[in-house]
Amino acid sequence: FRSRFCVTAKTRVKLCEIALDGLHQCDPEQLENSLDSFDTMRVARLELALGEAYLDLLFLRRAELPISRALAVYDPVLATLEAGGSIGDIILVADSVLALLLKANVHLIGQDIDEAYVILVRALKILTGAKLGKTTLAVNTLANLVSINVCRGQLQRAQELSARVLEVLSSMKYDAMPIYADVLGITAIVDLQLGEPVRAEMS
Repeated sequence: FRSRFCVTAKTRVKLCEIALDGLHQCDPEQLENSLDSFDTMRVARLELALGEAYLDLLFLRRAELPISRALAVYDPVLATLEAGGSIGDIILVADSVLALLLKANVHLIGQDIDEAYVILVRALKILTGAKLGKTTLAVNTLANLVSINVCRGQLQRAQELSARVLEVLSSMKYDAMPIYADVLGITAIVDLQLGEPVRAEMS
């Protein structure tokens, strides 16, 4: 599912739905009783991919159900991480946090920035605790938090988070990527709004 940029969202929706039908999709309670843990995670990953594809198409309501079903599977993983426990499977950790981020995106698209903020802060704490603070998941989380703080007029906090995003991107050697320029642009806007034109020009 990491090949999403090579496959159209409509195609991904179709493929995910076919795969889910093949795995006899059912609700989370039935899933737990009818499938082994490996198949349960396969279904959850398919639900994530389906929800993400729907979001790419801006089909908000259609995205909500598969994302919620995936979160029902990943919630125990997230709870373990929040309690300070460790999960050896880094992909499982990443998928669990991705489920949170997609849920946050549902709220962002729906203009419910308060709920999105709560979810994003939760995701950032989990990523930090799991030593994943310098990953694309962290960049996504921080960038969305920057946007929310700008919307709320909390410019000082937005400025701090923008600097953090740039630091993470630099550490990942992403400073030549378009996303780095995007964050620089947001940072410059925030600096100007804070009355810091010299700093904005440097951005």
